[in-house]
Amino acid sequence: MENKNLNEIVKDSVEVKDKKNTIKHDLKYYSRDFLNKGPGLAAIEINYVQEIGSNWVDSDIIISDCHKQISLELYSGTEEQYFNTLHKISTLIDSLMDFKVFLLSNKEKLNYKK
Repeated sequence: MENKNLNEIVKDSVEVKDKKNTIKHDLKYYSRDFLNKGPGLAAIEINYVQEIGSNWVDSDIIISDCHKQISLELYSGTEEQYFNTLHKISTLIDSLMDFKVFLLSNKEKLNYKK
């Protein structure tokens, strides 16, 4: 992405030993990328949190522009949900890439305001 200097990325893994001296991990991931080439607040945010001792994962993707926002919740507390989340992410990427190819291949047909 072009606005890497504006990104906030946090990747964290905290080790904690429980009463049985078992090491457990608190996993966290957060990123924010601004979507406009110039100034603007349009962004994509990704947040992932798995708390120590829990199989439940709180994960979401928020895509926003100046007027609208969508939020996708991606659960991965079980192996089946984990693979479904990967499928959702792959489908989103594939759909966006297909749209990009469409725009690039039809540039001459687009009518721009002058």
